[in-house]
Amino acid sequence: MPKGHHALTDALATAELLQVQIAYHYRPETPVGTIWS
Repeated sequence: MPKGHHALTDALATAELLQVQIAYHYRPETPVGTIWS
């Protein structure tokens, strides 16, 4: 039987993926405002 959906786990995984993508595409000194524009 399949287990239920766990939104918290999905949200944390999505946040970690976003962090990795930002680290790959931007330098550490890039202002956050640059990323969101």
